[in-house]
Amino acid sequence: MSVSRHIVEQISMQPGDTFHITPMSDLHLESSCCNVRGLREFIKERSQLPHHRFVVIGDVLDMIAAGGDRRYQKSVHIPELADTDSWVNEAIQYAFEILAVPNAVYTMLSPGNHELEYTKRHGFDPISVLCDKLGAQRGGYSGVIDWRVDVNGHTGRLRALFHHGAWGGRYAKGYNGAQHFFHRFDGWNVALYGHNHASTVDKETRQRAKKGELIKYNAYIINCGSWTDGYRKDASSTHYTERAGYVPQPTDSPLIRVTMPRVATAQLEYRVET
Repeated sequence: MSVSRHIVEQISMQPGDTFHITPMSDLHLESSCCNVRGLREFIKERSQLPHHRFVVIGDVLDMIAAGGDRRYQKSVHIPELADTDSWVNEAIQYAFEILAVPNAVYTMLSPGNHELEYTKRHGFDPISVLCDKLGAQRGGYSGVIDWRVDVNGHTGRLRALFHHGAWGGRYAKGYNGAQHFFHRFDGWNVALYGHNHASTVDKETRQRAKKGELIKYNAYIINCGSWTDGYRKDASSTHYTERAGYVPQPTDSPLIRVTMPRVATAQLEYRVET
């Protein structure tokens, strides 16, 4: 069992500072179901938090193209993009303008099943282009993010393990599949997944070895939410969560809050809020 990409971000902070991370998934930005206004306001609000970073772990874009993609319908895209000849470039620019809120910092964007399906069919990677525009690192479908935080010469680490959440079709969507996948790895503090358009946080106690002893610590498996509305007001399109009978929780993303130690020997303190 392996993950596809390892992302590292080095940060210098002061003792007692607080570092914030918002993990998001399933924005589907150029979809007609995306709550663009709510997302923009949310990004503005979270960007005001001190030392804040966003990560987006898949289906940043919708990337459903006419001709060959069975998911395509006329109502899939917003009208401004539906009939343009340079649809892909326009969609990437449209997404950039939504995400490029002043003071918003993106550690990583990664592809989900929607972007990978487009790349498989057309040989073009829209996430790499969007990452370049936003100054973010390009993640894989799964991977590791290490935030290495220096506090007066003492380095702490927060490790996030992520996977978009389809699990290769082997396991159920949601928490059961996430738990089965993430428990195959050690050493992570938070585990991030998406794909089923819900926002939940499951706290658990894990163990790690330190100087010959097993130390217990808190860890979190985080379902990163979505920014697509389910039913349209005119009922012209629905999302699979409704069709499958799931209860969607759109327009929501958890917050990871990390507090820096005041002494060099202390550990980073972190918690996740919904």
